[in-house]
Amino acid sequence: MPQAAGISYDGILIRLGSYGDLYVTSSTFAETANLFPGKSFLLAGPALWLKILSPDLYRHITGLLVFEDKRNVALYKPVGKGTKAVWEKIADAQPWTKYLHGCEILINLRFESFRYAWAPFFKQVPVRVGSSPWYMKWLYTHWYGWINSEPDLHERDWLIDIVRATPRTWLPIGTVWHNLRQLAARNAAIGGSIFRTKDPLSPLRSGYNNPSAVSKILRRKQYLLVNPTSSRRGKAWPAGKFREFCARLKTRYKIVIIGAPNETDWLNEVAAKKFPVVQPRDIAAMFDVVAGAAGLITNTSSMQFAASSANTPVFTLMGWARPERWGPLGKKNAVFRGHTDYNDDIQIRDELAYKSIEVAPVVAAVQSWLAGLKR
Repeated sequence: MPQAAGISYDGILIRLGSYGDLYVTSSTFAETANLFPGKSFLLAGPALWLKILSPDLYRHITGLLVFEDKRNVALYKPVGKGTKAVWEKIADAQPWTKYLHGCEILINLRFESFRYAWAPFFKQVPVRVGSSPWYMKWLYTHWYGWINSEPDLHERDWLIDIVRATPRTWLPIGTVWHNLRQLAARNAAIGGSIFRTKDPLSPLRSGYNNPSAVSKILRRKQYLLVNPTSSRRGKAWPAGKFREFCARLKTRYKIVIIGAPNETDWLNEVAAKKFPVVQPRDIAAMFDVVAGAAGLITNTSSMQFAASSANTPVFTLMGWARPERWGPLGKKNAVFRGHTDYNDDIQIRDELAYKSIEVAPVVAAVQSWLAGLKR
């Protein structure tokens, strides 16, 4: 078993991306512990992991390798317990490939490119798990076909299936057939199914602080969050419709508008001085607020996955995106999807789909969803 600055590990799990990409990875941590009992891992990825993942939550993750550029990583170890646990830097940046020496297992969830597949292959790491088009499967000892062949498989579930990948076959078979064969074998063994969207995400935090520490108006499970923003205006329900929706919704919960510190104008446009606005100062505070809510109403955004990991019910307004692949995860969630016949530019398509959603049917759908939460 190799060691790095006093940290022992058997394997490395690589996952990069933005907030949403990282949130949906949480279930693979529990899956890795089940599939490789007694093995410990370093998690490699962006500095966002330092903010998102509680250091003491998954004991088999013994450290973080944080990429400071495309090649070099700094090493962090967990210190403390519970909400006071932190990641502490113990080694400065060096090539990530140095951590492959003596490594037994490499799980590559960076499927968008082969950048982190070459070095493990040439160093002949014994177990190399990953996904790629069929013609590049020789890079891995355990291979799962590319997601483009299964557009209705949720991003979270696809990541789990990559981790569960069986040893590759050299037979010239198609990706879809290979994946279905793997799924059939695994599902027979674990009692699962291709679609598991009713299962919530595994947690990302080991505990939550009282949301009143963020704002005194927040009393646990007494408020309903509305997140009207997204990465761009065209990827969200129009602010005017959100404002009208909040005004027409009848609920016993306090409606609170939530967003990032840099979204003040957008949030105030929806709140219209009639509803309180909360802008958590950091990711930890955002988790505290979301975990304390009775529910979250949002666009297709990363916040729906933060809510799922905290077991907070979600109502998601979706544009053109497919709920089977990008929808909320959990048993008490609901989706309202727009429609458009436009089929060219993806950004225009999403914007048109969101604009097609009228206020009245959303109010009725949310009222029904809220009624179901009481049961």
